[in-house]
Amino acid sequence: MNNESSYGTGHRPFVSDLKRGYWTKASDFIYAGVSFGFRMDVFALSWIATVESGVSGFLPVYLISLAFYVIPLLVVKSFMGQFSSSGFISAMRLCPLFKGIGYITLFLNICVVIYYSVFAMTPMLYLFASFKPILPWSCEGARAWTQEEVLLCPTADDEKCEGVCYRSVASVLYFQNLFKRYEVFGYTFHISWQLALSAVGVWIIIALIILMLSSIEKIGQLIRYTVQCIIALMVFFIVRFSFLPGTAAHYERIFSPNWKDFVTELTKLPAYGICAFGPGWGLFITLASFNRFKGNITRPSWLIGIGQMFIIFGLDMLEKFIMLHLDSLSEDYFSRQRSQFGTFVLIGGSSMAALKWPNLWCILFYTMVLASSITIMVLQLVSIMSSIFDEFTLLRHHKLRYSTYLVGSMALGSLSFSSLSVYESTVNLILETTINQSLINLLLIIMVTWVYGRQRFQRDMFFMTNERYATWKIYILRFFAPLCILAVLITAMFIIFLNYVFSSSQSLTMFDVFIKALPWWSIPAYMFFSLYKSQGSLKERLLKCCRPTDWYPVEAEDKLRYEEIVSSSNMTHPLTELRWDDDAFDEEET
Repeated sequence: MNNESSYGTGHRPFVSDLKRGYWTKASDFIYAGVSFGFRMDVFALSWIATVESGVSGFLPVYLISLAFYVIPLLVVKSFMGQFSSSGFISAMRLCPLFKGIGYITLFLNICVVIYYSVFAMTPMLYLFASFKPILPWSCEGARAWTQEEVLLCPTADDEKCEGVCYRSVASVLYFQNLFKRYEVFGYTFHISWQLALSAVGVWIIIALIILMLSSIEKIGQLIRYTVQCIIALMVFFIVRFSFLPGTAAHYERIFSPNWKDFVTELTKLPAYGICAFGPGWGLFITLASFNRFKGNITRPSWLIGIGQMFIIFGLDMLEKFIMLHLDSLSEDYFSRQRSQFGTFVLIGGSSMAALKWPNLWCILFYTMVLASSITIMVLQLVSIMSSIFDEFTLLRHHKLRYSTYLVGSMALGSLSFSSLSVYESTVNLILETTINQSLINLLLIIMVTWVYGRQRFQRDMFFMTNERYATWKIYILRFFAPLCILAVLITAMFIIFLNYVFSSSQSLTMFDVFIKALPWWSIPAYMFFSLYKSQGSLKERLLKCCRPTDWYPVEAEDKLRYEEIVSSSNMTHPLTELRWDDDAFDEEET
């Protein structure tokens, strides 16, 4: 097999890491993908996560989005990772012209992990407070730190409310009051030291997991059992809240067939795919790289998509039940606070405080949310570190040291979110990340289905899984999926514009700068750099930069079998005509 073609800019070949390991069970990959259904950052965006219609509207539309948008893209990402057995950087050797996506994604994913820690810091803070004998957001506890009238807590001079009367939700007000004002060198900051301590606690847990469970086999087992426990807790809470006042009407609402709901949900079809791919980009490429080479791709992708669908629907039901519970107890009063992170985490504390054994319910609730956020952060870090060690071979000999440096740097960066101004920027960061993910997904579709080509993609899929990937699925990926991605991109840009126009506080952080500007100029800059480093005419340079380099399975036996199918010249120059191969696939399709 000819390996003389360049890797990246053309000066060194790809060196595979045969010791990187595999999942202990094929189901570990499925559990890792299903865990992204618990993304709290998606639930922070009510226009995505809120299911206003019933089962008759949500489930059919979500299944349509899976079939025509989510699953095809999951299959492509899983194919790249499983075939190359490498992370999201090295897998871009499929088309070196787009290699800049891998490098830029590395920096973006690091920023995403840092700001996503907010969704672990917040439940960690509430979890610590839940161990106090008297909950700070209970009626008795709230009177110790606020004079404001609190929802669900009667006062001595309570009278029948006339008109629209507002009170505060104690668990939300508790969180807001944690930020204290400090002046340093003439600058005013609102900082919560409790949130900073929670960040330290979160990163200690993550560091112990990453550094002590160094193999993917052990991490896969931990993810498997953790996701099972989280799902069990979610089902337990749904069953418990089903017996509270106000929930019967919601069950009747969601299980009543309604064609109007179906039509309404169709407008949200593009947004349903956002949750599937996880925070950041390229996670599924790296996670799939730990699969065995001959493993099936399509079936796990469907199991992941359907699992995420039921988790999203279950979390939305639980959020609705919490709100209905508060509404049933608040009589004629209405909640004053509506957190920008939705009602799920912050308002949930007041709902739990109204139950019998409130401390136990709060501990279980915030343990569930904390475990789901830490699970996703661990998977993000595994993806980042695996991609780094796959690409930069010199770092493989000191994995523990560089992993420690990386985790420590992220922990320091997450401390900035204990500041109120940075904390409030999280929603915009989520939207900006969504825009970048949509842009990169569009480039990925172009790279695989157009530049690499339909026949070569089908050939590699058949070689790897011994199953043919239908041509009509690729046409859906070529034409329908980009429309959904563009719809999400335009919607996110429009919401960001509205936030900047109507928001009273617009603070620009370093995360905004990285996430906003980096992809838009860095990816084209790397393309021009690749063309500049190549030789020949412009057409020859373009063809050379589009040819995969060292694109073959890493295991020796699979590599030899692949060599029998594709000649050494075709391996080095896959854009040459493969008439016999293309005709064979086209004949079988017809």
